[in-house]
Amino acid sequence: MTTSIFKNEIRLALINYHKEIIDLLQKYPSGYSIHQFNKEMELIANAIKLDFRDSDSKNSIRKALKGARKSICTEAHKSIKNKKVDSVSFFNNYFGGQPLENKTVSNAEYDLVIEVGYNQVIAWIFAPTKNEEINNYEIMQQIDRNFYKKCDKVISKYPVEEQNVASVTVSVEATRTPEIPDIPEEEIVEQPSEDDGDGLYIGRALLSEELPIEMKNRLDDRRIYGFVKQNFISEIIPNNIIAFDSPDRKNTILTIIYEFGTALIKKSGYEHRYKELKTNVSFVPLMEIVNGEEAEFRAKNIDGYEFRKPTDEEVLRVTGFPATGPACGWVKHDDNEIVAHYPFDPENEVLEDTIYRSFFVVGTQHSGKTTAAKYLFQTFTGDNKIAPEKRPGIIILDGEMGKNSYKQFASVEKMPPETQKYLKEQNIDPIYHKVYTISDNPEAGDSTLSFEELKPEDLTLFFQNLEEKTENILKQKLKLAFEKCKKANNGAGEEPTLERIRNIILEDIRTDSLVYSMQKPAIASALNAIELDVFNQPNKTRITTSMLCQPGKISVIDVNGLDIPRRRIVAVALLQQLHRFKEKEENIYPGVILAMDEAEQLYPIKCSGSEKAYVDRIIIKTKEIADNGRKRHFGQFICTHLADSIDSRVSGLAETTMAFRCSGDDKWIRSTFGKNYVDEINNLKTGEAVVFVKISEQNQKQIKAKVYFPDVSLQGNHNI
Repeated sequence: MTTSIFKNEIRLALINYHKEIIDLLQKYPSGYSIHQFNKEMELIANAIKLDFRDSDSKNSIRKALKGARKSICTEAHKSIKNKKVDSVSFFNNYFGGQPLENKTVSNAEYDLVIEVGYNQVIAWIFAPTKNEEINNYEIMQQIDRNFYKKCDKVISKYPVEEQNVASVTVSVEATRTPEIPDIPEEEIVEQPSEDDGDGLYIGRALLSEELPIEMKNRLDDRRIYGFVKQNFISEIIPNNIIAFDSPDRKNTILTIIYEFGTALIKKSGYEHRYKELKTNVSFVPLMEIVNGEEAEFRAKNIDGYEFRKPTDEEVLRVTGFPATGPACGWVKHDDNEIVAHYPFDPENEVLEDTIYRSFFVVGTQHSGKTTAAKYLFQTFTGDNKIAPEKRPGIIILDGEMGKNSYKQFASVEKMPPETQKYLKEQNIDPIYHKVYTISDNPEAGDSTLSFEELKPEDLTLFFQNLEEKTENILKQKLKLAFEKCKKANNGAGEEPTLERIRNIILEDIRTDSLVYSMQKPAIASALNAIELDVFNQPNKTRITTSMLCQPGKISVIDVNGLDIPRRRIVAVALLQQLHRFKEKEENIYPGVILAMDEAEQLYPIKCSGSEKAYVDRIIIKTKEIADNGRKRHFGQFICTHLADSIDSRVSGLAETTMAFRCSGDDKWIRSTFGKNYVDEINNLKTGEAVVFVKISEQNQKQIKAKVYFPDVSLQGNHNI
């Protein structure tokens, strides 16, 4: 007797996926390394995606396959024996027993039968929808008839949220189905891969006298070549990752696409043999994978190599992102999203200070730069994998107005749903956030800088137009003035406010015959500079180091109401203030990061003569702090709209560079990322960035990849 049932397409895809993996392990029960197994899983998934490429449910199918692969991968890692995935262990870990796939009726109401004990089985049903009624009793009866084994449980795996999913009619035999006999290998006819336009491989390597392997000194200048199949020309995008497999599938060359052209190669034999291969592509070979291990790529005969899209693991190998660390967005290939982990680990002596090695972030307005920075700050301060006492304190110098400001951080529950899900999956805590507003108006703002947080010699960084001899005299007088305040009131001391320090020095130089008459007005003018009014304002909160240097706290210094000279003074004061704190041995933790937005105002590459000398002094001090700060866990996060507007002595300090959509920075992009990234960076979508991390330690991979950042703005109010 034959009846008809309906199985949705997601269910059919998952059935095929699991059957292929079962077959894979049963044929070769203990021969796959975890790397090889991951690659095979990816290949199987890609083939199934192609089968359903015209389906209305193709996006749901891709998500379902991704979820299943993640679960399978987790259990595969638990099933390794002698560095290989053991099939028996894997089946027990993942299925709860041994699958009877070779006896399973493929068009039954159940999908898989798992033997969990002597004469005892369970049934698996894939991807049931909300409105689908599963008759567990009928399924158990059917299994009993077909297998002569007791079925006492039906398990639904990977349920589907949608109510209406395209279905396919299949026939159900109510009687035992005979086993399909094995077909002798000599009777199996395999279709040539070069004629299969929809196969796994999208092209083939090319090696000839005209197009040899180019092995130059610079890695970026090395090339290998290939043809891409006509069906896949639209998927050939510069800087995308491509994997070349050897004919025996034992070696894999990982590359990035450099450029391509549509002109035919007039080479005898190629057009005739591979008539569907139309486009010539050049690739930069980055590394080779041999028996699961990375090796340097060396020139060799690549005739017969075919290329394909990479697996998730291969993507991470090429980009350099580690398997662990704070989640800094994700990388994409095909339709997969792979979490990108920043190489920071406070418990690792090599990676404990990476976030303190300066960040340089570039992007035009509305490129997503601010939102991404907010996400990173939330991640660094709220990652549950980092011990609370070892999370950095972050201080942001914010001069923006409106919704693009750092003064507003959205609470998690008000972020877009997909962001909420991402933060939950990555175990990122809500932020600890405080705003301090500085103004030159005594009636505005709520906070002020304090002289007492600095040393006398620090103060000369605030004075622009002093000759060297006059500046040295002022340094001496500042030191004496601070000492006098300390000894005042019979040793009880008094606060070294700007007014007190100024009055002490002016009185001192008035009677000091060693100070030349022309130097006295210069010193007086410096001490009376109106820009110094950001210090010691009465009835306002004094911004102290202890207030800022708290683990996991984000402190925003709002300087929107200040002009550029005053903003520069605030930046320098904070740099010195934090530097003095981190000089002390006991203050390695908490680590601190000073983030300076619109840094072109602080470190302009173009400025007038007297201002240039002043900016030069600040840059030298900034570089000194950066060079010494990383080992004391004091880092800088420098943001700008235009890279070429920043002095290269500052931008060159960074070991992490992030380029969002840019305009007018082609020269900087070429020198920082490579000339093949110019067009890509100039055309990035909002929220995308090319990230370059160059860890200076030995054996640490550089990271270079396009990264997508979660939107942490208010839902429906994109703060970019």
